Amino acid sequence: MSESINPDGGEMYDKIAQAVRDSTSLQELLRTSAQDFGRAVQTQPVRKLLSALESQTPAERWVSDPELASLLPIVLRFSDRQETRDWNCAQLRGLMTQPENRRLLFLRQWSYPLFVAALSIGALVVLSLTIIPIFGKIFQDFELRLPRATQWIMAISDALSGRDPRSLIIFLAILGVLWFRAGGFGWLLHRWQSISFFGYWIAGSRCQLSAMARWTSTLAELLAIDVPLSESLRIAGIASKHPFYRSQSELLSIASVNGVSPLATSPIARSFSSTALHALTAARDGTPSIPLLRQIADIYWERCERSRSSGNGWLGPLAIICLGFIVGFVVLALFMPLISLVTSLSS
Repeated sequence: MSESINPDGGEMYDKIAQAVRDSTSLQELLRTSAQDFGRAVQTQPVRKLLSALESQTPAERWVSDPELASLLPIVLRFSDRQETRDWNCAQLRGLMTQPENRRLLFLRQWSYPLFVAALSIGALVVLSLTIIPIFGKIFQDFELRLPRATQWIMAISDALSGRDPRSLIIFLAILGVLWFRAGGFGWLLHRWQSISFFGYWIAGSRCQLSAMARWTSTLAELLAIDVPLSESLRIAGIASKHPFYRSQSELLSIASVNGVSPLATSPIARSFSSTALHALTAARDGTPSIPLLRQIADIYWERCERSRSSGNGWLGPLAIICLGFIVGFVVLALFMPLISLVTSLSS
């Protein structure tokens, strides 16, 4: 049986507005937490949530603004109208926990990889300014035919020593790598997921974990206040703050309206958590199981916290591999012409 979307969402807006009005305990909890931890806990989500609750932001904004929509599950779950509340919510706990000093976190995660990367670049610069020009002079005197790898090393040496205008290209390439690591990869990943099948096969990134946490928690709390499944899916896509999941949620919403059942087996749903989708019919009467959806959302939030605190442990070994590759490549590129020369002279 298909389900229709209420075009004006009047009942849903009324319940959201009521939850915002009944958020006194939640506001007090956030203020107390801010007083306990000082400015450290005054992160942007906390400030935005408190500001929206204190100003009684209209319900329409809560379901259209991605930032507010991602915080809406906290408001719905912990409003004063709830007779029983379990304050042990991973999303709320993460919002209120005193964050680790960002500078210390950055130093802990990046100091060793950055040191190895700087050592690699420094070694390449020293070799380009001292050793490689000497080999270049030898190759020129013997009029050797240089392999492609040796030509690249000579070009890099000329660029770094200022004898080649290609130094600008190398500089721009370095800036491109820095942009790619600083956020460009995430930007490209979002675009790839939004426009092609590539997104179906990417899973497990920190960005996806947080997006699925927001998606699942929003879906659970909207269904808890009897919002139709199709509308809940659409708003959960907005709350995910992820372009690909937002577009896929729109398709799932349409599939729900058209009576596609079960959603978990739909090709559209392959990018979402199959457990969360099965929870939509996990109750005895075939209706969504709100406690199960909340538990799944908490698991996602906890995994996000563990991923954030564990850092990028793969960066250190990767930096060592890059250093070994650079040094090995330079050595091979320099000795390949000499090996050819010795071979030709011995024959």
